[in-house]
Amino acid sequence: MTHFLQIMASGDEVVKTHHRASTRVMKRGEPVFLCFCGMTNFHRFKLGFDRSFWIGDAPADQVAVYQVAVASQKAALDALRPGVTAETVHAAYAEVIQNAGYAYPFRCGRATGFSFLEAPQLVTGDTTIIQPGMVFAVDGSVSVPTYRAQVGDSFIITDTGWEPLTHHPKSVEEVII
Repeated sequence: MTHFLQIMASGDEVVKTHHRASTRVMKRGEPVFLCFCGMTNFHRFKLGFDRSFWIGDAPADQVAVYQVAVASQKAALDALRPGVTAETVHAAYAEVIQNAGYAYPFRCGRATGFSFLEAPQLVTGDTTIIQPGMVFAVDGSVSVPTYRAQVGDSFIITDTGWEPLTHHPKSVEEVII
């Protein structure tokens, strides 16, 4: 597997969806967002993989948002399996986020393959039936005005569910660097 960094943001810049790396000096207690989406390859196939981290300390208000992001990804994965629609997976993800009091999210994922943005998408209105062999980047993501938590991994659909293609810890303790 090959990794290249697509997006890197820290501090207040993490709320910008597609922020590019800069010469900004990161500080203790700040969030850091790293995105390898479309840059992580597995046998020439593009995968989605991203994470929010903190440097040294994690503010409690941001940890609360991050935990909802992790829970929303878990809900999506609990729903992800052959025979369900793409929008069903998104609905499970969105329910967790909205029940926690946050705004309705855009999408929880998308298919990946030779490109890093392919159909179907795990979003409201996509009625594609999930089938074995499909590969999806599945995110957990929550945004507030001052912070965005993101947890994204790629999964291949199997006959009975899914298998992860990307691996990185998600616990708060493991994303404090």
